[in-house]
Amino acid sequence: MSVHMSKEINSEGQFAVWSFTIGHGRLLLRRTKSEDHPTRVDILLKDVGWMSLPLNFTNIQIREETPSEEVREMLAVAGGPRETGRKVFLLFGSGWRGYVLAAVVAFCEDDGDYNDPSALIE
Repeated sequence: MSVHMSKEINSEGQFAVWSFTIGHGRLLLRRTKSEDHPTRVDILLKDVGWMSLPLNFTNIQIREETPSEEVREMLAVAGGPRETGRKVFLLFGSGWRGYVLAAVVAFCEDDGDYNDPSALIE
């Protein structure tokens, strides 16, 4: 198992929003093991203040970026969530795009099974 804190992540396969914890603002995205992918991938975004993304998606790339006018408008419509200490992350893949306002993103690839707890959540 390897855990990485990163500003850029790239991984292939079928992902899903696996869980969201309101109290700590933790968003867990997961790719479970499959015939094509023998390992599980967990991506954890911490201190999430706002998100706009599909629940299920194919392939994922994440990078920190300067908020575009489009993102600033979406944040304004959402009531202007607290941006202090948070960054805008662009998430995209095969035929989709989304954004998450969060403090940090972490990545873990391991041999965990479908319902095993994530190594990223203590």
